[in-house]
Amino acid sequence: MPGALHLLPRGSLKGQLVNANGDRFTPGDNWDVLALGDIEQYEPDGGVGIATNPDGSFFIPALAEMGWSIQIVSRSGDVVGSAHVEVQGGLQAFVEVEVSQ
Repeated sequence: MPGALHLLPRGSLKGQLVNANGDRFTPGDNWDVLALGDIEQYEPDGGVGIATNPDGSFFIPALAEMGWSIQIVSRSGDVVGSAHVEVQGGLQAFVEVEVSQ
């Protein structure tokens, strides 16, 4: 991990998949959630294996305080949605990710 990035304050992130109308999207399966930090080569704690729940919700318990690009990957391996969110230390952020099917 480059420099002192591990010292950044941590926050958490709750998310929900939505369709183009903004309605809750439920894939009925677990889709992968990728969190890519604005600071290059920085990954979330325990980032491997983070997935949506079958109802389209997800939770990442510890992300460093910075901007994050959240990408949703379907079971076919396609990126089907993305959004950007700012995480602040000690707080829980929320993001809706619009997915295309």
